[in-house]
Amino acid sequence: MDVQRDSEEVERAFGPYRLLPGKRLLLRGTEPVRIGSRALEILLILVENSGKTVGKSELMTRVWPTMVVEEGALRVHVAALRKLLGGGHGRGRYIESVTGQGYRFVASVTSPGDAAQHPDFTQAAADVGPHKLPVPLTRAIGRANIVSTLTSRLAHRRLVTIVGPGGVGKTTVAIELANQLRGGYPDGVRFVELGPIDAPSALPAAVAAALALDVRSTDALADIETHLQHKRVLLLLDTCEHMVDEAALLAERLLRGLPGLRILATSREPLRAAGESVLRLGPLELPTPHEPLTAAEAVRFSAIQLFCERATASLHTFELRDADVPVVMEICRRLDCLPLAIELAAARVSLLGVRDLCACLDDRLGLPARGQRAALSRHRNLRATFDWSYAILSPAEQMALCRLAALGKKFDSDTAAGAISLPSPLTLLADLAAKSFLCVHLDGDSVLYEMLHTARAYALEKLDSTRDLMPGAHDRWSPRT
Repeated sequence: MDVQRDSEEVERAFGPYRLLPGKRLLLRGTEPVRIGSRALEILLILVENSGKTVGKSELMTRVWPTMVVEEGALRVHVAALRKLLGGGHGRGRYIESVTGQGYRFVASVTSPGDAAQHPDFTQAAADVGPHKLPVPLTRAIGRANIVSTLTSRLAHRRLVTIVGPGGVGKTTVAIELANQLRGGYPDGVRFVELGPIDAPSALPAAVAAALALDVRSTDALADIETHLQHKRVLLLLDTCEHMVDEAALLAERLLRGLPGLRILATSREPLRAAGESVLRLGPLELPTPHEPLTAAEAVRFSAIQLFCERATASLHTFELRDADVPVVMEICRRLDCLPLAIELAAARVSLLGVRDLCACLDDRLGLPARGQRAALSRHRNLRATFDWSYAILSPAEQMALCRLAALGKKFDSDTAAGAISLPSPLTLLADLAAKSFLCVHLDGDSVLYEMLHTARAYALEKLDSTRDLMPGAHDRWSPRT
């Protein structure tokens, strides 16, 4: 069945779906979707206001104009609508709850012949034209200013690297930025995932594959340079930390010979390549511990907002209460306001509740949380993320990290050097800071170092395992709180 575009109402498309308001019809491809009238009305309103929050009262008034209904009826229909759409291509989430307010349609919505400029959330939008990017199933929260800064950087610098610890959201920000900049790169925005690559020699082939280039010679880089001559392309090199030297050399060579090329990289340490501009990505925002806030005030902070949105996604009846604000703040604080850690924790609210979830965090990394099944292995739980980071450290860096974890809180370089007790302790300290294991606080001539709670918990576990192998070391490296 092929339905023509209605002459009076504008057809809308998102993911594999087409919405024809005038015909009161939802299509998946060319096949009609069976959907209830109330759910369809909700969908029409949300799509009409794509990207904006629609209040619950407005939805209920428009969907049930002559009736007085409970809010629960709206939740039931939204849940049914999510289930219906979520079963589609890519199983992406299209509708997000905005705690205490209403709902928002977050997928990219287009009209026939209209080039969408909104960040992509579906596979259909991501595969348009020469662009090929991963499909984020959730939106980036609290990163608008960072994306704006990166946009300005890329306008003036040809190599920009987003640096930060595991779980801080480097890839999410990079994809959000790349999606927004697609219109400026007519020859393509391409994503190269370096994480699964364990041999540096395979890096050029991975770039060629991302460019859909069939390499037939023994010099893949030369073929890539020939292919990209006179083209304007943005290349996103994701997860460079385990082959940072090779990524730097590749970036330098390609940028030297291709004036139309820009490279955006993500890594847990800078590439240290010629012309590189580094932006260190920090955690999400959290109010100060002693600042009394209502739920409506608290969700203005990105860490709280992320927690609430992910908690609502796993438990549609979740509502942040004023009494729970200090508990949720404590959860986010213990998780260093890292987006990945917050997402994993919030996913367990449906099983534990907010207060028991907070109690679970007392057990170092004992949070019983798992990520999405389709996620990369290092992003399925918090420990896996740290395992990945720890494995690429040298043995001396691993030992230094564990010993620094015993210090607790902030420490200066002299204290750190004494604790590390290895050759070149200050070099090791600087390397761990460069690789995002330590935060650096500059105050005039004073320099203090700090390890994130989550990183320290992981390092203390590693220190405990070292004690099991060397029992005599226990007293010397007991943690200081």
